[in-house]
Amino acid sequence: MAARQAADSEAGALAEPVERSRRTTPLTRDEIITTAMAVAERGALDTLTMRGLANDLGVTAMALYAHVTNKDDILDEVMDRVLARDAMSVQEPDGDWKVWTLDAANRLRAVLMRYPALLDRYCRRPVGVPAALRRMETALEELRRAGFDDEACIAAYTSLHTYTLGFTALEIARETSRRHVARGASIHMSEASPHYWPAFFAGLPESEYPNLTRLRPDLAELTSDSHFREGLLTVLEGLDHRPRAGV
Repeated sequence: MAARQAADSEAGALAEPVERSRRTTPLTRDEIITTAMAVAERGALDTLTMRGLANDLGVTAMALYAHVTNKDDILDEVMDRVLARDAMSVQEPDGDWKVWTLDAANRLRAVLMRYPALLDRYCRRPVGVPAALRRMETALEELRRAGFDDEACIAAYTSLHTYTLGFTALEIARETSRRHVARGASIHMSEASPHYWPAFFAGLPESEYPNLTRLRPDLAELTSDSHFREGLLTVLEGLDHRPRAGV
């Protein structure tokens, strides 16, 4: 009798996930992407898995593949929605090209800071989702209207885009390091701690490092909003001095 009850219990446990996976409505691609967006809003996009997503939807992982190609397909759709919602400049596209560029770069940086898994997509390969293409098209049009020729448009866009991605990648890495230090609650300063580097540089031999001992830059603070803006303005100023048609 006990053996029979144990066998029935085991069979019920095995059957339970199958019961939970039954749906009363058909699964759609839009529902899959919307659920992935919810994962992104929870700050868990970097841990997204097909199995976990299927669990949230109440289906088997294999059921997802009738609507999406793979995880990359899902992440591209998430990126498209996020970029369309948050990364497009609100500045008039026929206004000051530098004002438009500052706004667009700040918006992209904010998106990638909020969803670091999307920065990984940018770093691993070019991003060709519709929202990214529209953003690039508008940027190139702004540069063209400002008098840049075709070659200069591409060079300028490349400089601005790679500066934004590179700065943001450093910023995310530094922020992650700061959180680790904070969780450790260490009383000792580390290389990620503010004020560590000025004190370190102050202890170097002045005869060998005259500039570092005098200027004492705080390397842990190089990823602030002001540093991003100043760096971008420097790039823009350099581009603005390039010869352009009609300028």
